[in-house]
Amino acid sequence: MAGKPAEHAGIEFWMRFRDGRHADPDALPLLLDAAPPAVLAVGEFASATLELTAHLRARPAPGWLACRATTRHLINGYHEEDFEIWDTKGILVAQGRQLAMLP
Repeated sequence: MAGKPAEHAGIEFWMRFRDGRHADPDALPLLLDAAPPAVLAVGEFASATLELTAHLRARPAPGWLACRATTRHLINGYHEEDFEIWDTKGILVAQGRQLAMLP
């Protein structure tokens, strides 16, 4: 966003459904993979999921969801991404880890 790649691949943002409905446990796996990839921070604009593991921890409270996505290793076009979703009460409701590749 600053016009140059970041030193570390990670993004933090708020997410919710466009129509305003609240996320439920069935929606959490979708949301773990629906956000922009963490490699966006280092100048890569697309990523394709090859494998996703989802850990659903709690039913989210109504409202916006705080999200954090990080990537530690980007090697030969492949990267891992760790994703956290927190609800408005500060509860970690879902975690995801995926292997992905750049197009």
